[in-house]
Amino acid sequence: MGAVPTAKLAAYKGLWICFFWGVLVTTVFLIFADDIPGLLTKNPVLHQMVAKNIPVISVANMISGIGIMADQILDVQNRAVLATKIGLVVFLFVTLPLGALSSLVLDLNLEGLTASISIGAAAASALSLYATINSNWERISQDVLSIHGYSGGSSGELSSVDDYDWCELPSEKLLAAKVLGYNERLWESGEEPRSSEKDWNELSVDERRAAMTLGYNETKWNGDEQ
Repeated sequence: MGAVPTAKLAAYKGLWICFFWGVLVTTVFLIFADDIPGLLTKNPVLHQMVAKNIPVISVANMISGIGIMADQILDVQNRAVLATKIGLVVFLFVTLPLGALSSLVLDLNLEGLTASISIGAAAASALSLYATINSNWERISQDVLSIHGYSGGSSGELSSVDDYDWCELPSEKLLAAKVLGYNERLWESGEEPRSSEKDWNELSVDERRAAMTLGYNETKWNGDEQ
């Protein structure tokens, strides 16, 4: 198995570094809050609008930094699909509705849009951070090793995917499952696709490659493994 403690330590260090860097940048923003608007516009109306948004932008910057690092960790864990889903769901159900509400109903102008984006960033960051902290590092380590052709243990057997939910499957394994005919309903219910009725030597080249990505070999696929 990979160096799980080292991977966890590196990930958590990255999160803390982003947090402290965000605090530093936010502090600079707040210290020079009166000067920043003047660097961006000479229009007094826009100057006032930007000035009112500096505190919200500063806090959003600090929170977003942690969220971006959490996203990167999920990507490295081969969980980019999960990170993308988090961003999409938050945008569709948090940021977009709040932005429409603030502009079309409450008429809050730039302040409302900035707050909406900031709240969305906070929500996405919280979800990504939760997914990162609650990662099953041992399983993820086995999975990454198997993708790159390393064995999952002394027996040389690749890691199992049986304990993954469909939405948790790493991108390579998700694609492999689809090649074999799985969809979310089949996977979650434990049903088998039509490809499972074939013997190993009846599988196409792509199906065989997909089966190996999911941890199968000829013996295991044909059910001859003791």
